[in-house]
Amino acid sequence: MEQEILKEIKIKCRAIKEGQFSNEKTVSFVNKDGVILTGIFPDDNIKDNHLRAWIIRETENAYLVRLPDATFTTGSKVWLSKDMVIEVTGEGIADHETEQDSHE
Repeated sequence: MEQEILKEIKIKCRAIKEGQFSNEKTVSFVNKDGVILTGIFPDDNIKDNHLRAWIIRETENAYLVRLPDATFTTGSKVWLSKDMVIEVTGEGIADHETEQDSHE
């Protein structure tokens, strides 16, 4: 059963490039189905090559997350496998970049 939550996370990015304007970046990352998604996001949502987002819902193997903006091919909500999340902040959720997760 899915849980309703709203926690800040950091997403592993595949590529980050300069955007058209100085206050934005073009960011690519992989969704839970292995599809590469790309979007333009404000600089303040990107740090240390990671994109900030928020968990809306959690299942056993994936998170539904709200991005700071839409990607070119989806809206601002996307499903990510838990191994794409490198840090989960807030109470009750642990870092999902563990050795145990890498073997699942």
